[in-house]
Amino acid sequence: MTKKSLLMGILLLCCCIRAVAQTVKIQVDIEDEFLKMPLSGVKLSVLTPDSAVVVDSASCISIRSTSGKSLKEIYTASVKAGRHYLLRAKRAGYGDVWRRFSVPSTQKSELSLSTLMMRKEWKEEMSEVVVKATKVKMYYKGDTIVYDADAFKLPDGSMLQSLIDQLPGVTMNQSGEIFVNGRKVDELMLGSRTFMHGNKKVLMENLPYYTVKDIKVYDKQTDKSVALGYDVEPRKFVMDVNLKPEYSQGYIANVEAAGGTNDRWLGRGFLLGFTDLWRYSVMANLNNVNESRHIGERGFWSPATMPRSLTTTRSAAFDLDYQSKDKVRKNNFVADYTSTSDDREMRRRQEQFLEGSHPLSQTESTSHSGNWKVKLSNEYVATKPGYLRINTNFDYEKRHANGHSLFNQWDDLQSDTLTASMFTDNLSEGQTLHFDQGIMGAFNTNKEKERVLNLQL
Repeated sequence: MTKKSLLMGILLLCCCIRAVAQTVKIQVDIEDEFLKMPLSGVKLSVLTPDSAVVVDSASCISIRSTSGKSLKEIYTASVKAGRHYLLRAKRAGYGDVWRRFSVPSTQKSELSLSTLMMRKEWKEEMSEVVVKATKVKMYYKGDTIVYDADAFKLPDGSMLQSLIDQLPGVTMNQSGEIFVNGRKVDELMLGSRTFMHGNKKVLMENLPYYTVKDIKVYDKQTDKSVALGYDVEPRKFVMDVNLKPEYSQGYIANVEAAGGTNDRWLGRGFLLGFTDLWRYSVMANLNNVNESRHIGERGFWSPATMPRSLTTTRSAAFDLDYQSKDKVRKNNFVADYTSTSDDREMRRRQEQFLEGSHPLSQTESTSHSGNWKVKLSNEYVATKPGYLRINTNFDYEKRHANGHSLFNQWDDLQSDTLTASMFTDNLSEGQTLHFDQGIMGAFNTNKEKERVLNLQL
């Protein structure tokens, strides 16, 4: 028994000595991956494969040059041999680095691991971020295309024309004609009501874009078709501009004025107002800078085509529209005044160098032409109990022109004797008057068989 106890004690002592011998010191140096420079201040931990912490923070040995520059940062920790481990390196400003390693059971007292590289992590602290949903620019509502005006951002001061230019699928030519997906728009309406007898340019150039809620494009029944209960006329392809609620009552106005040298001036004004039943609009345009287009006219300003004359233009238009609450009765009155005057002055001096003489001639001429025109039109439409349309038009235009020219010729520059002289004076006037009255009515005598009685005067 004594010998057996002694043998057991020797075996236990050998096991203890072997266990102490299995402790291994690992060491690893850590560098910046990009700069290849030693990194200090790294928290290096050793964990088991199931993330149990073996060493929370390894010790660090710094090796420096005589000048104090860091040459190497070596991190050391003691672990047991014959096991698998995880290394985890953490440092402010760098991403965490993990590495697996194993210590052989036959490993001696020290184990050097390859250099551990850490990559700098770029982080930017952002202030408050507001996420806003993007508005849908257009959508279909049945057969109607609807454009949301608030989804388009335009510079301050932009008018309806700038908004229409940005609508998807919409194009516009130099004449002011609008096309939607290749199809020509027959009429530009405001709030489902005609405006200036469908003159697109007036509305596009004077209505501020920020007042618009949405623009709808659809096929609209004519008043006659509505009254008779079925399509007796082709539908009109219209673009309907609808205002925001805050602008659909009260009034909207914008004014433009400019002045320059040589007594040049320009002025424009636009007023649009609403009540429950009435809509009124007043427009004016006057200038003497060779801008000869009147309100709503198409084309481009081209003063270069009149380099020898001064053109003064004055125009004004008034639109008054009524619609009953049940939309059965409508009345639209439009008054339009335009005036244009053109003044031209020319002087020419010509001298000829001939043998023995120097004939001299001088020509002077002035001319003035102008016209003014007044147009009045009124349209009354009722759609119950049948269809009734009364249309009245009155146009008056007056034209006038006069001119003077003088031609003188002398034999010589030093001579006071005239050899030729001619004086011309001309005058012309004219006027045009037009008036017409139209009455049209229709009744559906048999709606099922679509029999219509038309009356027209």
